[in-house]
Parts: sequence; structure tokens; C-alpha cells
Amino acid sequence: MERAYRTLREALDGEELTDPLQARDVLARVVRWYNEERLHSALGYLPPAVYYRGDPTARHEERRRKMAEARHRRKEKNLELRQRTIPYSAEEPVASA
Repeated sequence: MERAYRTLREALDGEELTDPLQARDVLARVVRWYNEERLHSALGYLPPAVYYRGDPTARHEERRRKMAEARHRRKEKNLELRQRTIPYSAEEPVASA
């Protein structure tokens, strides 16, 4: 509960709440952000809406694949290859998090 209160306090920082209707709209926006956009470490860095309504395993697998491709591109760049001679293979082992 303390973490939720801190997150709410941080999200409301700088907001001027002058009347109850404005406060309701601001709180609704913060709750929407918290549930649909904010990445939660306890949920494997997925927003709750994606984690509970979607397929978190598929999202994690997609993230691992993208990370493997990014590592491959970075490796090629670091080797300063003028021609891309190291073919990327989807069969390369992907480290799981």
C-alpha cells in the first residue's frame, strides 16, 4: 500500500487540484497510466493490462527475440564490418531472463 501511495503522490506532483471534478479526472488519468502504460517489475516489466488480459509469455518471448537481434546488430557494429557477413539466425540460443 505504501508503494501505491508513493506512486500516486509522485504522479500528482505538480498537479493543481482546484475542485472535485478536476481531481476525479486527474486521478482517472493516473490510474489509466498506472494500469496501461507503467511497467511493473513484479510483472516482468509489463503493464498490468497487458499482463492480465494478454499473453505475458508471448510478450516476454518477443522481448527476448528483439534483445537477441539487437545484440547481434550491436556485435556487427562493434566489429565495424562494412559488409554484414554474420547472418542472424533465429535458431541462435536466446538467454532467458
